[in-house]
Amino acid sequence: MESLLPGAEEWQPLPPMAHRRSDASSAVVGGRLYVCGGLDETEAASTAVERYDPEAAAWETLAPIAVGRLVASLAAIEGCLYVCGGSGAAPAGSDEAEGAEEAGAEPLRHCARFDPEANGGLGEWQDLPPLADARCSAGAAVLGGALYVCGGEGADGSALAGAERFDPRAGAWERLPAMRRARSFPSVEAL
Repeated sequence: MESLLPGAEEWQPLPPMAHRRSDASSAVVGGRLYVCGGLDETEAASTAVERYDPEAAAWETLAPIAVGRLVASLAAIEGCLYVCGGSGAAPAGSDEAEGAEEAGAEPLRHCARFDPEANGGLGEWQDLPPLADARCSAGAAVLGGALYVCGGEGADGSALAGAERFDPRAGAWERLPAMRRARSFPSVEAL
């Protein structure tokens, strides 16, 4: 990992994470960088969660997520992280698990919230209602205290046009009108 500070002329290396991986998801809460999941060195969907504290210039390993995933949507709302979908092995006993041809290769509906202050600051995961559509490589943004997830790739590998909104206060997802074009790996921001 590297960092470019405002006004700096070159990138600076950061200390290495404990768990090497690619295709991880990241977000910032309380001035700290959180990295969740990814594709680990064994080519499996990772459950690892780490936090970088720029003041201490150090990484800390936190409570792992129950379902390993890569290319998931991750966003922060009111001090908590929300991870949605991604590609990985479906939770045992879920509708997603049926018919999965390859472990670690199926888009997920699974969603979870991470409270970094719980469990003595090591964090705690809580399962949330699933997405209406399994998706990986989707875009996510927060607007008005709600999480918007749109696009991505479905189980057949094709791009999706669908969009969903999660209201943390109600604890429920709502389908939104589809985008005019299907998009995978979209960049999504709230204005």
